[in-house]
Amino acid sequence: MYRFIRKLALFLILGLTFGLSGFSQEFSEKKDIAIFALNYFGAPVSNSNERALELTANVKTGQVSLSLRGSGDDQVDRLFQQALGSIDTDIRRVFVDLGRFNVIGLPQRLSDNDVGAFIDSVKAYNESTTEIPEGVRLGQVAFTEADFNRLVGAFYVVIPSVTSYSQIIDENAIYETSISTSFTIVDVSNYQTLAAFTIETSGTSEVAAESMRGAVSSVPGQLDFRIRSIEEFQIRTGIIDIVGRDIYLEFGRNMGIQLGEEFRVVRFAERAGYQSEVPIGLLVVRAVDEQYSVATLRFSSDRLVVGDQLTEIPRMGLTLEPNTSFLISEISGSSNAGLMTLGARATVSRGVYSIRPTLGIDLLLGGDLADATVEDLVYFNAYVGAEFNAFLGRLRPNVVLGVGPTMSTTFDENADPTVPFVHVHAKGRLAVLLGESFELIPEVGFSYYMNVSGGLSSFGGITAGLSVGFR
Repeated sequence: MYRFIRKLALFLILGLTFGLSGFSQEFSEKKDIAIFALNYFGAPVSNSNERALELTANVKTGQVSLSLRGSGDDQVDRLFQQALGSIDTDIRRVFVDLGRFNVIGLPQRLSDNDVGAFIDSVKAYNESTTEIPEGVRLGQVAFTEADFNRLVGAFYVVIPSVTSYSQIIDENAIYETSISTSFTIVDVSNYQTLAAFTIETSGTSEVAAESMRGAVSSVPGQLDFRIRSIEEFQIRTGIIDIVGRDIYLEFGRNMGIQLGEEFRVVRFAERAGYQSEVPIGLLVVRAVDEQYSVATLRFSSDRLVVGDQLTEIPRMGLTLEPNTSFLISEISGSSNAGLMTLGARATVSRGVYSIRPTLGIDLLLGGDLADATVEDLVYFNAYVGAEFNAFLGRLRPNVVLGVGPTMSTTFDENADPTVPFVHVHAKGRLAVLLGESFELIPEVGFSYYMNVSGGLSSFGGITAGLSVGFR
């Protein structure tokens, strides 16, 4: 009852606020999407069916044509097919976890030139009054009447295919695998290809099978972002309530919204006779319920009101930060004062809010420790840690903690690194949001290098630095 009253009140507010300007707030709805099984070189072909109907269809100019090929090595082909395992389930799981689709899984695989023929066939059946036969055959793939009905009734159809893969072994006996996986998404309503893209993945290992599995298992992670980057699949929602600093959005877990996701606030304006969206602000989701989400305002050029339109901003889910810092005051002498680091940090930003895992790597320059003229040694830090955030509009004060080995190696590519130190750091930072996707982050902190191998002294001190964040 409360939900009905809330929606009724929202409807009345929208009518009073935007009725005269013809504004219509949009809310996303779940879409039916059918996903074919992954096709690949050497995939099994469906057996023919005596009752199957051979379809004749012209492939339109410009439609996608898939050409599958193997690696040229029988052993690599076998490894690839063994590594696939549950890849079809993993691909479908990406669409299920996104929350914005009703997923229909299909066992058939479409092969070379079948994409265009499939589009033509769906169009022919939709425009025909002829009853669908008990069996339908498209190229080498057989469908039952029920299968084809599900396809015709779906909003979108996804056709995945591994177009190429290869594996080589380098001079260090490391196997390097690369895979190209093509995804074609068809809009059944207009018989057009909505999107077509290729995901490139790779894997390395001393074991050939593990290298292949690594490349295969990387496909779903990239697919998630590519799907969210398609405009037709992005969530459109609105502000349904404002309580203090908390801004309530329609949709929550029921549409796959996650912590840390960002939404653009837009208003509508008429320009040159056309209605256009004008961005006025940015929100970040701090809490997610089943039916709604709670967001924090990062910035806005106007006062937000209930009924404002929101559009999803697709993110990779990582904040990348090139950074530099200096050891400005050493606590154990001055031999390494002025030690400089150049590095990069990656912080998980999707699925989390205030506490975020982070990892990074730094190259050490200057000072007696990292003077490359001393035994031609190169020192670098590798670390993992956590970032603790507060969100105050455009400002994001945070503390970063990290720990990891400090390794040294020579310019000889065959040299194995040694670990003379364990490095820990704590940094206080103030991230300033300068645009939707860019932050400037000055920082001060403390770093300590504890010697663990003998021969070198532990040291540490106060550091100052600067990071640039890209989301």
